[in-house]
Amino acid sequence: MKVPESTILGWFQQVSDLLMPLYFRLWELMKEVDYLQCDETILPVVRNDKHKTVKGYLWLVRDPMSGHQYFYWDKGSRSGEVVLKLFNGYQGALQTDGYERYELLEGKKGVILLSCWAHARSYQKLCITGENLPKQLTLKSMKSWKTIKSTKSTTSFKNIEILEMKN
Repeated sequence: MKVPESTILGWFQQVSDLLMPLYFRLWELMKEVDYLQCDETILPVVRNDKHKTVKGYLWLVRDPMSGHQYFYWDKGSRSGEVVLKLFNGYQGALQTDGYERYELLEGKKGVILLSCWAHARSYQKLCITGENLPKQLTLKSMKSWKTIKSTKSTTSFKNIEILEMKN
């Protein structure tokens, strides 16, 4: 039995519409936790009007304690407006890659910006050469890392030791 593509797309759209309240509820629950990670990634998007692929951005917000993930799409934008809209009302620690648009959250009551350790190595050269670092990366030198510890018995960010530094 061959099912027309338009029928399958219609089914997909109907199921997506039914699941939309769950999607929004997931985001409500995630915004209640006190530690989230966020990164935006390139996603090729086919533009029918141009008949070619253009670069868009998909945002991933992750709760590392529960494993919940929330994907956010805003017309492929990577603008600061997306950051402000996405994290409107969030209070807690937000770990990112240092993309400058997250700096719009600096000074927001209850928001603490953290750098991503996976990206920290890429900033090592900047530390050595003295070039400007993202504001949220506060290490003076990557050589100053001593240890990174975490308490495994709790899921609260408040009980996690982020790092010990040796100057």
